[in-house]
Amino acid sequence: FEIDGESKRKNVTLFINGVHTRLQLNTASEATLIFHDTWRKLGQPALLPTRHTARNASGETLKLVGEVTCEVMFGDNGIETCGFVTDHSVLNLLGLNWTDDLKLLDQPVNSMCKQTKIRSRSEAPLDHRTPKGISPPECVPTIINNILIVAFIVHFR
Repeated sequence: FEIDGESKRKNVTLFINGVHTRLQLNTASEATLIFHDTWRKLGQPALLPTRHTARNASGETLKLVGEVTCEVMFGDNGIETCGFVTDHSVLNLLGLNWTDDLKLLDQPVNSMCKQTKIRSRSEAPLDHRTPKGISPPECVPTIINNILIVAFIVHFR
């Protein structure tokens, strides 16, 4: 799901099988999804058939190529865990399974993430499309009791 304007995706850099790998933080995803090309960069660890079915936010089935066991490190935390490989190029997602196991929910989001700004098709600044007297929405992610809360704040001038 994209909106017109800048995206402020949160990415986390992990060591997966000894390789620096950036995954997009996605607390709406129960499982970590790895794009097929990323799997290749990880040295093509054994890809096993999976009995699991993934669904997107609309409830549609998402094809999984298979599952892979990975050694994952973030800071001092390391785990051996399962990730799911997909052919969808935009799906390098750090899901709740790894996020929880690596204890990332115990940290402020901005301390573990790098912000990646991506311009959409329309390069016009968001201010030019905002009604007069209203500032563009500001995204404020916060973690309270291990729950990621994303608030959108609009200031009226």
